[in-house]
Amino acid sequence: MPSEVFYYDKMKVIDLLKYSASYYKKDCSKKIHELAERMDLDLNKKIDDLSYGNRKKVGIVQGLLHEPKLVILDEPTGGLDPQNF
Repeated sequence: MPSEVFYYDKMKVIDLLKYSASYYKKDCSKKIHELAERMDLDLNKKIDDLSYGNRKKVGIVQGLLHEPKLVILDEPTGGLDPQNF
């Protein structure tokens, strides 16, 4: 994850994740909801209304949507609130 993430600020989290999932050519709806629940993300919030940490969580969800076989992480929780993660 880059230290700053840039998204379409006016999009809702769910819309951004569905858009990202469309690249994988499979239905990721269930995975979106599962990961969002684990990350405690409100799917109906606009990206613009998210905290820095929640924007990072959206990026983590995007990276895990297609269930990669290998995930290489370098300080993925940097900048996240440890009590909420």
